[in-house]
Amino acid sequence: MSFDTCSGPLRSGTVFWTTGTVPGTVQNTGLATLNQVVEVLPADWDPTGGSIFLGMLPQYSQITNIFIDVVQAFIFTGGTTGVDLSIGSTTLTTEFVPVINNVSAVGREVVQPQVQYWIDVDRVPGATTDVPAYLNYTFAGGVPTAILAGAVAVTIQYIQKGPDGTMNPKQS
Repeated sequence: MSFDTCSGPLRSGTVFWTTGTVPGTVQNTGLATLNQVVEVLPADWDPTGGSIFLGMLPQYSQITNIFIDVVQAFIFTGGTTGVDLSIGSTTLTTEFVPVINNVSAVGREVVQPQVQYWIDVDRVPGATTDVPAYLNYTFAGGVPTAILAGAVAVTIQYIQKGPDGTMNPKQS
């Protein structure tokens, strides 16, 4: 199996431009949903807290979902009870996902979107190009003396729009 790369939005369908109202003559194309997935392993966590770079989202992209899956339960020493997680465009922000408190058990975390940034990532203040995504974290209940276990998979789903921000290019 191999990977293919394209430099723009991936559009699929059989009728690119509407020429009437009869099925088969009406535009039926759509843009593909893309995914970036990053797994954060126990060795990646800094006991003092911090940020982990997840990836770059193409300019004009529209975030459709973010999933935070705890795939291995957290085990700490030192009184720590869990991890507080957020996702933002810098190591200090929470534009994409506000703080989710005290994450520890295996399962999918419910993500409440920050809607204004899920529409287009280029609406992030100061964004003029691709936008980075960071998993920001602190520890609940105190700084752990050791992080013995705890793995998280973060999936960011998005639709890459055209270079002018449109989802349906005009007929040329």
